[in-house]
Amino acid sequence: MRTTRRWTSTLGRAALFVAVAAAWVLLAPSAFGGQTAYVIVAGASMEPALHQGDLVLARPAPSYDVGDIAVYMHPKVGPIIHRIVARDGPFYTLQGDSNSWLDSHTPTANEMIGRAWMTVPRAGAALRDLRSPAALALLSGLIGLIVASAFVGGQRARGLAEDDRMDTRSASRAEAQAPNWLAYLLAVVAFLSLLLGLFAFSRPTTAMVGNYIPYTQFGEFAYRAKAPATVYSQGQVEAGDPVYDALVPSFDVSFLYFFGAPEPASVAGAYRLYLDIHDSKGWRRSITLTPETSFDGKSFLAEGTVSMSDVRLMLAALEGATGFDQGTYDVDIVADVSVSGEVGGAAIDDSFRPRLSFLLDDFQLSLKPPDSLAENGDPLRPTQPGNAPRMQSQPVTLSILGLEVDLATARVIAIVGLVLSIGGGLAIYLPLARAQRRGGLEAIQAEYGSLIVSAAQLPQGSLEASIDIGSFEDLARLAEQHGHLILHASRPGEEHFYLRLRETTYHYALKSAARGSSSIPKEPLPPSRPESPRK
Repeated sequence: MRTTRRWTSTLGRAALFVAVAAAWVLLAPSAFGGQTAYVIVAGASMEPALHQGDLVLARPAPSYDVGDIAVYMHPKVGPIIHRIVARDGPFYTLQGDSNSWLDSHTPTANEMIGRAWMTVPRAGAALRDLRSPAALALLSGLIGLIVASAFVGGQRARGLAEDDRMDTRSASRAEAQAPNWLAYLLAVVAFLSLLLGLFAFSRPTTAMVGNYIPYTQFGEFAYRAKAPATVYSQGQVEAGDPVYDALVPSFDVSFLYFFGAPEPASVAGAYRLYLDIHDSKGWRRSITLTPETSFDGKSFLAEGTVSMSDVRLMLAALEGATGFDQGTYDVDIVADVSVSGEVGGAAIDDSFRPRLSFLLDDFQLSLKPPDSLAENGDPLRPTQPGNAPRMQSQPVTLSILGLEVDLATARVIAIVGLVLSIGGGLAIYLPLARAQRRGGLEAIQAEYGSLIVSAAQLPQGSLEASIDIGSFEDLARLAEQHGHLILHASRPGEEHFYLRLRETTYHYALKSAARGSSSIPKEPLPPSRPESPRK
């Protein structure tokens, strides 16, 4: 049936449009507002997983895990595709599979372009060719044709020929069923809702996502001792002063610790304070200043005493046994802290081992200058940042061209869209189906209403050369082939349909009382008024 074919065609065009739209959402490049990054592998650092010239499609992910192949933006090099090998708080460490070294830059999630989603071997060269203006124009035209074919139906335009004009009560009548565009729109909504529903109901609406709470461990070293005022202006050694052990046989040291976080914290742990003595050859000894001690809370004070006499005796025994005078030694005051607990409900288990470094020669113990230390900052006030991983249940979102929709909302949208589109389709289709079952004039108007106009009168003598047609379907086929409309005139108990093509008129008659169509002998309708002679 024509209606079935028309609906099938509408559904097909709607499915094509949704497929093209879904492909665009899924594959649209990020440069054009999409969510997919196209990366061409330029080296051999990822072999054997990836080879030079491979095309990798990467999409943003809510979180990245160790083992993922990811693309990130290096501040100096640009996009780099490597594998994640470690994570430290918000920072990711990446490495090429065939590299023996780690990447120098540790990106955060904000610097991640996406996770490798699809790999097309050796497709990089083809993508480079597509970057040319001619190829881009050809691709744009092809996409435009596909989209246009989804919107435009296959029917040809219809109209009356200039030499076939007749007086009519109306120029044309609307199609008996709902407009094609409405059926098409409902079909598009149905397919989009179905696609959205399949995606939304195939995965959980929430996921456990790591949220990192920053915290900082602070420390402050100090040392002091009474000393002759002739050498030390204040009559005592202060932090930062050299210690002449001939004048200061021992001095007191302290380490003040504090744990800071932007959210409530409950921490405890243990600490010890010791002296680490070593030389450039690998010899090392330690002297305990404060034995391991437990603490409960965000701060503590560790104190001890350094005996320079004990240090000198240790070094004298070393040099006497080896017969070698090292000359200078490294001496570090080390605070060894282990801490555990919770920050904002997130568990932590961390350590903090700052060093206050000195250089010991034959006469003094002097603080090393800051520029010789490992990192930066004040050697007397070390700090160490950290992050407490807190796993939280967060809604899973669906990103469509930059629009974020959580899956719970997407499920509701999919159900509502599917119900409305199916209901609208049934509201259109059921009256047509009932009309077709009843048959007769109502079935013809339901099937071919867009081809029929009602005639007020017919020109005199217009039916003299008419040809009877056995079925209305044949008459409609002729009208569609030539792009003409069919004239309809009613008589008591009879319905007459006329199609004039050039000098020939085709006629089909239907008995009004019959259920279904049946031909009757041709009996022309007399004109309501004489036809005016043509000039």
